[in-house]
Amino acid sequence: MTSAVELRAQNERMMLEIDALRSAKMTLDKEVKELTLECDELQLAGSKKVQMLEQKLETVDEELTSLRLQCQSIIEVVKNADTENKVEAEEDSTPVSVRRKLSAVVNQTLQRAKGVSMPEHRRASTVEMVAYALPSCRTRGARLVPRRVCSFQHDSHYGNFRRRSPYRKNRDSVMVL
Repeated sequence: MTSAVELRAQNERMMLEIDALRSAKMTLDKEVKELTLECDELQLAGSKKVQMLEQKLETVDEELTSLRLQCQSIIEVVKNADTENKVEAEEDSTPVSVRRKLSAVVNQTLQRAKGVSMPEHRRASTVEMVAYALPSCRTRGARLVPRRVCSFQHDSHYGNFRRRSPYRKNRDSVMVL
């Protein structure tokens, strides 16, 4: 038979195993609780997303139906206008070109698109108009005229103003007030 010492040793080993199993069970219970909480949170978030997506789907569906109605009304308007144009074309014996019917802005846009746009008019400056009136320095008669007449730099109003202006940027002159 086994002695009391052996029974005590065996009892202690079994107690240690039971304690280890209890601690393992407690950690597993904690993990199960954490996982169930996480699962509940994910289910709640998923249901919220499903509700939100259902609401978005409903609004998109409503927008789609309103757009379809708008498209149908536009199609009806275009068909009515097309039939009116056909009736007007049948009533008019002389064919009117499409370009005549279009406004000037549309014609200009069409010309620009084709690359035949009208040139933009440039305003002539005063200096160019005066320069046109003066004889050129290269002409034969201009040689008799002194060179100062041909150059605008010395005789123009702007140059005189700059020469007499108190705001000139000269380093040697000091402005006195």
